[in-house]
Amino acid sequence: CTRTFFDMMKTIVDANSNLTKCANTSSSTSTTPSLCSIIANSSWVLGAQVCVAKGFRRKGILRRLYDAQVEQMAILGFPVVVTAVDKANVPSLRAHEKAGFEVLETFPTGGRDNTGWYIIGRQN
Repeated sequence: CTRTFFDMMKTIVDANSNLTKCANTSSSTSTTPSLCSIIANSSWVLGAQVCVAKGFRRKGILRRLYDAQVEQMAILGFPVVVTAVDKANVPSLRAHEKAGFEVLETFPTGGRDNTGWYIIGRQN
């Protein structure tokens, strides 16, 4: 992982991060709490980046890894896993979406092409 990734994740956990404020700006009329509101009002864990070797992609490995991580973290009191995907890596974003993650926020700098990161989260 690069220094930029860790700097970006530090920004996310900062009290001034948009991610922690997003619950207050949601315009949803749903009675189900949004992932943003859960993050703003409870404990969550930062998941590290996962890389799957080319020969093993598209076999559900990423989803199964995150299924296990989310389940175990919920047992430990962390109902949400948050991580980041390089904005230039669209296949990775799609794989994470298939694994149940949703985009919560973007970080404008860093990543492979310095196009930024998608901050994504998944709850148990």
